[in-house]
Amino acid sequence: VEWYQQQQKYMELDYGRTLRNDEKRLPDTPEEKITEILTMLEKTGSNAIACSECGYANCREFAMDIGRGLTSPEMCISYAMKNSMSNMESIRQLNEKLAQTRKQLKETEENARTQKVASVQMSELTDATLEKLRAGVIFVDNKLKIIKANATFSSILGEEAEEINAVIPGLVNADLSKLIPPNFVNLFSFVLNDNENIENRDISVGENLLNVSIFPIVSGKIACGIVRDMLAPEVQRAEVINRITDVIDRNLE
Repeated sequence: VEWYQQQQKYMELDYGRTLRNDEKRLPDTPEEKITEILTMLEKTGSNAIACSECGYANCREFAMDIGRGLTSPEMCISYAMKNSMSNMESIRQLNEKLAQTRKQLKETEENARTQKVASVQMSELTDATLEKLRAGVIFVDNKLKIIKANATFSSILGEEAEEINAVIPGLVNADLSKLIPPNFVNLFSFVLNDNENIENRDISVGENLLNVSIFPIVSGKIACGIVRDMLAPEVQRAEVINRITDVIDRNLE
């Protein structure tokens, strides 16, 4: 009974099917594309020799399949050889340029190394010279931070500055306003802001009388100060002579 029922159920089924065209054949390569490929392969005119080394009957069929994307130009032996020779020439030229660049780089590195050594030597020489000067020398940036100061400058300011200099040689990055009074700091601010020199200005710092000259090194960024302790015997003698000479000159005029 069950078999009969199933037979009746499926007896009237429609087994028909509708199919759609899904053709996979590639379209023909346009004529202008074929000409372009043959020109690239240098297979035009008398050069279009059907050697069949690529597996095609002639160069045109080969170009058509290149246009369809079924093969590559390198399948042509003559094209591949020319392309290989061109690549080899390009590689040779690149190697020559690379060798030249390496040579230039080596020379540049040697020059940079020489300049670095010279710069270090000059820096050491400058530092040694600054330390030998009897006048205090200080370099200050536009934030009133000390870039460099010699030992004489620290000794002129007193024991506190000398103690700081012992810990931080040259008072590097120290805040200038915490070491000298406001009237002294204002002179540096004036030079940095107005880019003008201050020469032989006498100012009092505690019990000391200082003669100060300040001038810009880099406009608006770095200023240098030269400080002399007017109470030092050698400075007193030299300054007395200079000032007397100045007075005599003015009187003579």
